[in-house]
Amino acid sequence: MLGSAGPDFKGPRQLGGVTQLVRITVPDVTAHRDRTKAALAVASAVASDVASDVASDVASELRDGPPGWRSYSVHDPEGHEWYFTQFSGENGEESLAPGNG
Repeated sequence: MLGSAGPDFKGPRQLGGVTQLVRITVPDVTAHRDRTKAALAVASAVASDVASDVASDVASELRDGPPGWRSYSVHDPEGHEWYFTQFSGENGEESLAPGNG
């Protein structure tokens, strides 16, 4: 379960920088990004009274990385950056594939 850090902890937004990086591999990163953007649009419309500094947002659009990888990232309400990636298995970069590290 994810929740607020509480008064004894400070997240990246309070500290002014990234404190950790989470990478999650998904089967279809384009579809995942599309669902994320749709969910963020609904959440924004429902919670329009929430200050923008506590909202989640897409930090980077889809981009190609090392051969065979595509990714995008989002910030959660605390400011942590989450990377969602997909490995296509192309270009012989098997050493970068999930489970080969």
